[in-house]
Amino acid sequence: MIGIVIAGYEDFPKSLIVSAQIALGPQKNIIAVPVTPTRAPEDIEGNRQLIFSAITKVDQGTGVLVLTDAMPENAGMIASSLVNEVTIEIVHGVNLPMLEYILRRREFTDLQTLSDEAQQAGTKGIVITTNGPRS
Repeated sequence: MIGIVIAGYEDFPKSLIVSAQIALGPQKNIIAVPVTPTRAPEDIEGNRQLIFSAITKVDQGTGVLVLTDAMPENAGMIASSLVNEVTIEIVHGVNLPMLEYILRRREFTDLQTLSDEAQQAGTKGIVITTNGPRS
């Protein structure tokens, strides 16, 4: 099973996991990492260690999909600095439809395929509803 780490500002990662679990039930090998919005080097290194530690906790040998709130925000940049240290793929701009898709598929596919499909699922999950013609 591919491990999942969600990193983003404050409560966003945990709230996203809670929302997905309402629909899909409890999930294993997924960790929320709240990142402190900062530019101080010592805080950035602390955030980097939190993300790295979460990756090592959920990695079962098939790699880890790291989902971040946005790029080039802190979580996205910090996660990107780890790509040469651990087996990860990173998808920036996580949303709930993307996460739900990932949680349904991560036992049945490889890491690279899952990251590609995650991007597509996130895009397809953005829907516009209107009550009339749009110009």
